[in-house]
Amino acid sequence: MKIVIFFLIVFFNLSAFSKDVADNEKWIMSNVIDDMLSCQSYYTIAADSMEKYGDKKNAEVIKEYSQKLSFMSFYLADSIKLKDETLSAKLDLTFKEQFESIDFDYSNISILIQKYADNCKEWYEDDFISRMH
Repeated sequence: MKIVIFFLIVFFNLSAFSKDVADNEKWIMSNVIDDMLSCQSYYTIAADSMEKYGDKKNAEVIKEYSQKLSFMSFYLADSIKLKDETLSAKLDLTFKEQFESIDFDYSNISILIQKYADNCKEWYEDDFISRMH
């Protein structure tokens, strides 16, 4: 009987531990997704700014970054069962916040560059692995 009780205690403790790990992983992935969406918004706005001021070649490269981040964020969101509507709402809010911070004026893009350029470049280059750790 003591062995059965021991195994039950171990089982319940491990299942509680695995739930904590799963919740922790979901929280981490959710934060990584938020970072991806912030960078996706930044890259989209930066590409639009480049196009507006005649730098179409670099704008296309930056748009590809944004598209890759879109794919990655949807993939991660699916892996943690985050609804597509939730992901879209997060992206909309991120765009809104960034556009408001530059007063809807591309000539203020330096505000976003200062805030996002270095981190987004670093995270993008290592596929956000550093953010997951």
